[in-house]
Amino acid sequence: MMVGVGIGVILTLLVEAAGIGLLIYYVVRRDLRW
Repeated sequence: MMVGVGIGVILTLLVEAAGIGLLIYYVVRRDLRW
């Protein structure tokens, strides 16, 4: 059961990291477009 919880935590962190990365990517691209 602990392994499942660990995988869930890792997936959550990856999703959050991907979301933050996309947000930064769009903001930087928008700034560079100006």
